[in-house]
Amino acid sequence: LKSSMNNTGNKAEYYKIDSVEKIYINGVLTPRDSESIYIDATKGELSEVFVTNGQVVNAGDSLFTYKNTNVEAQISEINDQITSNENSKSALNKKLTNTKNTLGEKENQLNKLQKQLEDAVINESLEIESINMNIQQITAEVQAYKEQVSAYSDQIETLDSTLNTLYNKKEKLNGEKAFTVTATIGGKIVLSSNEKDYTQPYIVIETEELIVKGVVSEKDFSKIKVEDNISVNIISENKTIDGKVLQIDDRPISVTELTSIQGASTNSSNISYYNVLITLNSQEGLINGFHSQGKITLGDDTIKVLKTSVIKEDNKNYVFVDADGLIDKVEITLGEEEGEYVIVTSGLKENDMVMKNPTSETKEGNKSE
Repeated sequence: LKSSMNNTGNKAEYYKIDSVEKIYINGVLTPRDSESIYIDATKGELSEVFVTNGQVVNAGDSLFTYKNTNVEAQISEINDQITSNENSKSALNKKLTNTKNTLGEKENQLNKLQKQLEDAVINESLEIESINMNIQQITAEVQAYKEQVSAYSDQIETLDSTLNTLYNKKEKLNGEKAFTVTATIGGKIVLSSNEKDYTQPYIVIETEELIVKGVVSEKDFSKIKVEDNISVNIISENKTIDGKVLQIDDRPISVTELTSIQGASTNSSNISYYNVLITLNSQEGLINGFHSQGKITLGDDTIKVLKTSVIKEDNKNYVFVDADGLIDKVEITLGEEEGEYVIVTSGLKENDMVMKNPTSETKEGNKSE
């Protein structure tokens, strides 16, 4: 305690309750995280929407689907090309099969002629010359059919390559025909009523957890740190919630952003402000957009009084304080004892002047000097 006693004559002695520096951070309740999703006209037209305004979704949930009519037209054109090439391939396969069959017949015929020639040579037959002529003719035909088989095979191979390319294109376009957008975070859906306004988000996902987005001036910037305990008063409800400092930005914010938090009367011409994010220990009854004021206490703000200052009457505890030159009797609530002091949990505030040793003659309303 900081002593401030009045020791003149027999006058009562007083001491002042210590004051501790406090940093105040004005802020607004805002979702801890958010995702803004815009309509991308290059992906097509909005086809099906799977969410409604105010709905809560999880990360990975489907939000809406695009339908790309241009892609559908391309797929239709590719299907026509595939059909044409498949028909050509089928016709070539039939020709190839027929040619291979004919080639087989000619090769069998050639084998028989060669056997006939062997027999004719052995028997010194007069048909040797005729058989040789037939062999030459059939050999030429076999060669021609082999070349035809090779040509048909090459054409079919080319068609297979073309079809493979077409099927790959079709598969890729099918993936683009109906594109589904999914949520990357969980939270509540804010759905736009105008899907044609591409300058504004069509869907905003806001996490259900609310935090305080506040500001700290450059005068107090170096006095606070992440993980500092903070007491946050929700102004409109006069409700106080404990929390912690989550983040302190090191870049000053704009006047526009500052005004949205501090109000239009903010005078920031000669001082910079920095964003501070604050997490809260409770989410009960919190409303997005409500304003708040946080308080960080720099040091121990526990209020203590000397045990000699406390008097007890009717099971209640009191102290006498100097109230503008008059003695005032104040009821207090006591906490734990600490040596010659006792903690006061309610009834006193910083800078109160407390009488050190009241007596039975001390009367409320008398002059304090």
